[in-house]
Amino acid sequence: MNQTKRISISTALTAAVLILLTAIALTGCASGNVESVTAETPLETLDYTGIPEIPVASAPGSKVSENIKAVVDYSNAGDGYTDCGLIYTIQSDTIVAMRAYGLNQLITEDKVTDILSQVKRIALERDYYMYPKSLKGDDVNPLEREDLSVSGLDFISAVPGDCEAIFGHPLEDVWLEDDDTGYLRMLTYDGATFTFTMNADRQSGTLLLADITNPGIEGPRGVAVGESFYEIYQRFMHSQGSYDGTSTEWLYGEPGTTDFGTAEYGDDGRIVLRYSVDAGFTLPVTLQLVFEMDELINMMLYRW
Repeated sequence: MNQTKRISISTALTAAVLILLTAIALTGCASGNVESVTAETPLETLDYTGIPEIPVASAPGSKVSENIKAVVDYSNAGDGYTDCGLIYTIQSDTIVAMRAYGLNQLITEDKVTDILSQVKRIALERDYYMYPKSLKGDDVNPLEREDLSVSGLDFISAVPGDCEAIFGHPLEDVWLEDDDTGYLRMLTYDGATFTFTMNADRQSGTLLLADITNPGIEGPRGVAVGESFYEIYQRFMHSQGSYDGTSTEWLYGEPGTTDFGTAEYGDDGRIVLRYSVDAGFTLPVTLQLVFEMDELINMMLYRW
């Protein structure tokens, strides 16, 4: 009689897709008796009854907003252990490919111990976070103060040294005189420019603008260049305002306020999303997202 141990696991990431071991590898897996799941299976149709939840991760260009569950099955039939399961490739919350592994392959107890140690380390990873989406628009939050970051750089409190700590030495470091504050300092990286207002002594400054075109740099709620309009649209509150009948939709909030979301639809297919939030300073902070052919091409965080 087989003895089975089940453990929760975290996810394995690639740059383009989210790969994870899913809880289909139950007792009997070694004989090939696995649940039938095919490519293009929507995540919400899978039955994970009784299987513990794990955090879902996100990778640039691939966002998953469901709680996925996962286990690894180790069955001891007297001759050794089998480590079997299914690996799903998920894009836009839909399974697009799957691969079974280890159905007829025995592994040693030392190998089991090693895998369990790796799983324990992965389970402690908290570098990635899932962002919920909504079709209705009223059960996700508007842009908030906590969202105002760029790949770990806090937009509100950032100083030039923080940029260098996260993104490295800039390709360009340009100083311009400014009548209002003293100086503007622009740090330019591959596909990203951060503009600071600096005082006259050149020592202290405030981040004024983050201008991003690099798909590897994530903005608020994991937004990244290259993502589709509706992937991003559903991550923020929407459908709570009015449409002017020509080009502008108020997603939430009202004209003349500091907390709002709008969508502007151009005749050429260009779409501009703007989300504004009062972060407790003199000026509100705005997230501007520009789309062409349904794809995000530019992201800006600014306050003015």
